Amino acid sequence: MAARPARVAGLLVLVVLTTACGTVSVEVTSETDVGKVGVETTLAPDDPPVTQTAPATTTSTTTSTTSTSTTTTASTVAPTIPLEYHDTGYAVFALAGDLEVRMPVSRYETVGFHESGHDGAFQLEVVNLDDWTTLASRGRGTGSRTAADIVTRADEPVMAPIDGTVIRAGSYTLYCDHTDNFVVIEPSGRSGWELKIFHFSGLQVGVGDEVIASDTMIATGGRILPFVSQVDEFTAEPSNPHVHIEVIDTSIPDRPSSGGGC
Repeated sequence: MAARPARVAGLLVLVVLTTACGTVSVEVTSETDVGKVGVETTLAPDDPPVTQTAPATTTSTTTSTTSTSTTTTASTVAPTIPLEYHDTGYAVFALAGDLEVRMPVSRYETVGFHESGHDGAFQLEVVNLDDWTTLASRGRGTGSRTAADIVTRADEPVMAPIDGTVIRAGSYTLYCDHTDNFVVIEPSGRSGWELKIFHFSGLQVGVGDEVIASDTMIATGGRILPFVSQVDEFTAEPSNPHVHIEVIDTSIPDRPSSGGGC
């Protein structure tokens, strides 16, 4: 694994809904999704602390010597993450069970895996990635790599990562405040499974459309979100947009949410 160092010390805490257990955000893509924790939930006050990679320390020493004293000073400088893209060829980047999930973009900067808000989300097996990391826990109680944030250029077309049928598509309200787009695809031959994609612009498909992996364009490009995301800690500045992907077995029920809708 080639993980990137954190660029800043902490994460932005986004407060959108307060409950007795802390702060959560809710994302709705259909009536059945009401009350589920959203894709990009930030840490609540009661969540486990985030452990970031310690910044590299650069020490500069200035010594001045006189007949009576010597003075030494030191400074710590956070590392700068260079912008570097990796060509994908739309290759398989993860396995959800036996389902091959292909890169939805031709180039990516990095991939941040994190916990999905759905109990039926598959733990993704990472393959063919040069640059990725597992992000700090969000306290959701799901697998550490049940969702993937793929960082790419804003003008990079988003292609279908699997063969299947679009069963839901459109816009929704992210964190009860921001308009975002989504597509849900049922993989071919796997009734009851859903691949969800969020955070993009220029929706190109609709309900009932058949899509082909790496061939069908589902969106014209990624979308820069109006707030700092967890994966941004591992990217160059200014941060590129990211496309979120997760695969869910809907036969596994979600635990009742302690929160609610917007």
